[in-house]
Amino acid sequence: MKSYIHRIATSHLGVKLRNFFGLRSVPISFSHLQQNSSVSDGFIWRIDKNFKTKFNFTDLLPLFSKNINNSISIEFYDNLHRPIKKIQLKKLANLSQEIIIDKKFLGVEGYGSFYIYHNSTTLLEESITFSNRCYVGYSYKNNLYSNVHGNTYVKSKGISNDKFEGNMIQSSWFKKYNYTLQNSFKGFDKTELIFVNPHSFKIKIKLNDKNFNLSPYEVKIIDFKEKFAKIRGKSYFLRPIVFNYLKDSIDVYHT
Repeated sequence: MKSYIHRIATSHLGVKLRNFFGLRSVPISFSHLQQNSSVSDGFIWRIDKNFKTKFNFTDLLPLFSKNINNSISIEFYDNLHRPIKKIQLKKLANLSQEIIIDKKFLGVEGYGSFYIYHNSTTLLEESITFSNRCYVGYSYKNNLYSNVHGNTYVKSKGISNDKFEGNMIQSSWFKKYNYTLQNSFKGFDKTELIFVNPHSFKIKIKLNDKNFNLSPYEVKIIDFKEKFAKIRGKSYFLRPIVFNYLKDSIDVYHT
């Protein structure tokens, strides 16, 4: 009986009902994803205001499959989630890889998001869903990179098909949640909080006493001048990437 109840409670419908009524809410759920899914964070690229971006990632599928026809696809979008570029990498010689994202590579300036997916032409021996958290580095005024790993699950794609899914980060219907960043921003020349909407629908957030709207998968940079930050909204796991500036140096991290 307990196992039956557990299966219902952890199913896609069960998770939605729990979040609807606020009963043991589930912040993150993969229950609605297809088998054999590659889950990607909403990584942030910046080619604005003296920035360039470095992306370090791993070719993970060779660790799980003997198929030699694996590939990696990376999709780039602007801040409003309009597609810019898609690349596909095949027959990589090494597990560890690096891409420099600058104007020459992307063809545009500004900022936005990108997503990494692992592909296979054959079915895997065992069902697997995994996320490549990766590291993104940001160089400001050609100084050393400040690196941060993946922040928030945003999209997934079938490893052996092109079916895309999202909304791993859950949201409530009525209840709002407070999330206080456990850092003081006093003493920096400037602070930016960068949000990626992990949902396929529009959301509203309140940062201290200011309200913001984020369209589906939008990236928003907010200049922040206060000592402490409190985020309020219906999303269960909406944490920003922090950029702290001191003279020509930056420190990038998520909270």
